[in-house]
Amino acid sequence: MKALPTVDLSRIRAHAGAQDRAFEELAYLLAWDLEGLDRGTAIERRATPDGGVEFSCIPDGAGHGGRWAWQAKYLFRFDKSVFAQMSKSVAAALDHTPDLERYIFVLPKDRSTAAIAKWKAAVEGWTEQAKAKGMSVDFEFRGESQLLAALTRDAHAGAIRYFFDETFLTKKFMSAQINREVKNLGERYSPHVNVETEARDIIDAACRGPRFAASLKDTLSEPLELRRSVVRHETSERVILDGGSSLQALLDHWAGVVVASLEHLADPGDAVFRTIEAEASALRNGVEEVEAAVEHRLETLSERSRKYNARPQPTHESRPAKRRSRAQKAEDERVRQRDNLRSFSGSLWRLQAAVDGVIHYLNGDEVAAAASGSVVVVGEAGCGKSHLVADVASERIGQDLPSLLLLGQHFGPGLVDPQIVQMVGLGTLTLGDALQALDVAARIRRTGRALLVIDAVNEGAGADIWESQLPGLIEEVARYPWVALVVTLRDVYESSLLPAGVPAGVTRSVHPGLAGHEEEALALYAATYNLRLPDVPALLPEITNPLFLRSLCQSVQGRGLTAIPREAGSLVWVFDGLIEAVERALRRPDRLDYADWQHKVSEAVSALAGAMVDFETEALPIAHA
Repeated sequence: MKALPTVDLSRIRAHAGAQDRAFEELAYLLAWDLEGLDRGTAIERRATPDGGVEFSCIPDGAGHGGRWAWQAKYLFRFDKSVFAQMSKSVAAALDHTPDLERYIFVLPKDRSTAAIAKWKAAVEGWTEQAKAKGMSVDFEFRGESQLLAALTRDAHAGAIRYFFDETFLTKKFMSAQINREVKNLGERYSPHVNVETEARDIIDAACRGPRFAASLKDTLSEPLELRRSVVRHETSERVILDGGSSLQALLDHWAGVVVASLEHLADPGDAVFRTIEAEASALRNGVEEVEAAVEHRLETLSERSRKYNARPQPTHESRPAKRRSRAQKAEDERVRQRDNLRSFSGSLWRLQAAVDGVIHYLNGDEVAAAASGSVVVVGEAGCGKSHLVADVASERIGQDLPSLLLLGQHFGPGLVDPQIVQMVGLGTLTLGDALQALDVAARIRRTGRALLVIDAVNEGAGADIWESQLPGLIEEVARYPWVALVVTLRDVYESSLLPAGVPAGVTRSVHPGLAGHEEEALALYAATYNLRLPDVPALLPEITNPLFLRSLCQSVQGRGLTAIPREAGSLVWVFDGLIEAVERALRRPDRLDYADWQHKVSEAVSALAGAMVDFETEALPIAHA
């Protein structure tokens, strides 16, 4: 294992362009160990302005039930200006955190004897300030020696490498790694013919990335968009007024749930989704209660109308006109009330449908992937799996989101763990070291998980290594909650690589190719090959496959045509064109130099196809081939 770099807090790697930001992140990562807190304790970050508190918690079973708060300052001296900054932070914390019980300063330097004396004098003043507000607060100091003691724990080896190795997992490092593998993909990744499809959503969900966050926000916000239709004040109908008031309170609470959920979306585990689902169920129950009240009121009004219409009809002469008018007015009012209630009921139905949409989304594959962080993408040959993961990885690096891409074709026999580390370019580290550092890189960014992709595991050594090692790799990566693992494989090899099926807790996603985007894709590919589109729509189902689209365009070009003809709707025409292009290339004098009347390529292809049919397989032993 590669030796850990020397820890020099004055040379910490900058985060978000500043060393002080990096030190804040390091202090946050070490807070549990600095204070001996249980790892399950939730320590919450505060956004700027932070009110003198960068992160805080109410520890379970420690202290006296009050809040513990931290303030990290990247300062290496203890003069008047430093204590003035501390005093300013203390004043803000006392003003904005009324339940404050313990306030901890974290600095990258230990105090000298003189600094300790200044510290004690400052604490006396701060304690008096707290007493004046009716608060009792303990003020603590954590310096370089405590930080180094916490960092020596095995759990923080990744943090040491990330913060103190200037070349380790930088954006430049990861960008170079991904660009190298993108080049190795060759024609399988063509960014200039990229068609945006929904297939990438499952990967971004596993990473809890920006797209997933936006999708979740849109889904959770749909009930709030119906607020005006269910909260009504322009009526005297008590059921509508009371129902609207009840729904107003429920939707106000739901708005808070949406904000809190998005704030905690980067937290590992599925707690945030379980909370959302519980709150969504409560909102749905509230809507149903209002609906029941509306139905009861409608039934009451309808019963009164039935009685009105069923009463004996007096003769015109014996029926007082005034009484007749009053009864009719009452019935007219009931009709108006029923119309209002039915309109309100329709709004309730739309609100309930929106809430049901939230619950359905929470039980879908995207949220399952977001909870587990592991996805196996399955698809037919040429459907665009490699293009997809290469494009996602390239996009993420552009957004400074930690990502690594490996190609299955490069894996040979033996253990996959050391091969992964070597192919990534991390030398003699163990896989655990590399994953731990990726975990830290994602944790400090708080924009979702880091991404590790292994594309096309059916290639290279294939089932010889992955059948027995893929489940273990998935379990190993799962130990690092801020790292997502995405594996792709061709559908025909799924049973051999995963004979027991996809492991529990892993989301299986089928790549649909370009389904739903056929016209856009055909136009894009035709433009790339400088071809005019056919004068009739192409109806071949194979157009959903990017490899087939490329083959079609190459077949047209191989025939010397400048437009896609109507005949291109035939699979035979497409593949005959590809075979003929290879035939012409091999007939050249500088290649195989055979006569025009000979069709060596066609004969070879026919023989191979026949043998595959006989063997009932897509792969032939070399001797038979």
